[in-house]
Amino acid sequence: QVFEKARMQYGRIDYTLAEGKLVVFEINSNPTVLSDPPTPFATYDPQPFADRHADALLALPQAAAPDSLPAIDAANRATLAKLRRRYEFKRLKLVLQKIFGRGGAK
Repeated sequence: QVFEKARMQYGRIDYTLAEGKLVVFEINSNPTVLSDPPTPFATYDPQPFADRHADALLALPQAAAPDSLPAIDAANRATLAKLRRRYEFKRLKLVLQKIFGRGGAK
């Protein structure tokens, strides 16, 4: 209902509950979900959620809009690929540290 009233199809709502009522104080119309690698103390791996978010964004009709600039699309894809490679390496390093102890992988 909040998105309908704001005439928005996508975003992230920052909200609280006050006296049992939902109070929205911000709608971020361009939220980003990036998956930092989990620390050795993490209880879950956020990678699957970040991947699902990226896939959902790419499935939006606007992702393939004919008026989209190819240079911007290419830059965005290259940046996401670079981040994924970086985080995959960090994730592997942290997993190895967790398995072999702090002094294991550097």
